[in-house]
Amino acid sequence: MLSVHDVTFRVAGVEAPLVGNVSFDVFPGDFVCIVGPNGAGKSTLLSLLGGALAPTSGQILLLGRNLREWERPRIASHVSLLSQFAPPVFEYTVREVVAMGRAPHQDAWLRMRAEDERAVDAALARWELDALASRAVATLSGGEQKRVALARIFAQATEVMLLDEPGSSLDLRQTISLHEHIASEVRERKVACVAVTHDLAIAARFATRIVLFAKGSIQAEGTADEVLTEARVREVFGAEVALGTHQGMRWFVPIRTA
Repeated sequence: MLSVHDVTFRVAGVEAPLVGNVSFDVFPGDFVCIVGPNGAGKSTLLSLLGGALAPTSGQILLLGRNLREWERPRIASHVSLLSQFAPPVFEYTVREVVAMGRAPHQDAWLRMRAEDERAVDAALARWELDALASRAVATLSGGEQKRVALARIFAQATEVMLLDEPGSSLDLRQTISLHEHIASEVRERKVACVAVTHDLAIAARFATRIVLFAKGSIQAEGTADEVLTEARVREVFGAEVALGTHQGMRWFVPIRTA
């Protein structure tokens, strides 16, 4: 679905690459969580995967074809991207914003078809936004606005979802619900999902695979048990944590800086 081959990304005036010699694959049904400290290059990597940035070297393949060869509108029909810094859409209603997710599948006049309306209805229902559908986005709380952005991604119904810190601005229940929805979408539609998160417990609970990213490169990749060890968390994050399991699920308690 999405293959990253020896990708490096540099910017002028910076000696070290922001992303260096990165390779991994994301297949249908994968829910990959990228974790790592601030400034590691996680968001840059996600922008590369979505085609917003072009690698300095190496290549990224979408459905077996080099991402550089895709036209931007065609990428959007296969890949949806939730950015940390989404542009404001305050002048629109909730339903209008969610309907924007259907744009890559519509004609040049952006006419809504019955299937588009159904996709929007389903996304609103899934994110418990039915009662807010006619509200202006500007009148919503930060957490509600995040749910609207996620509903737009779900309405887009792409084979690949790229999510940059999807759980930020959400309370505990909404954070769990969010990742339950993502995991369900991955299972039911065989979506290939890559999410950046700072929540190690959420990554351990929901990800099918974890990529530990630091200093622009992959430090480890595998299951939570393989990747998120006390020693590795101390080394990469500079923090002491206590680890344990409950009903087969891994938990983390921060202790002190290392």
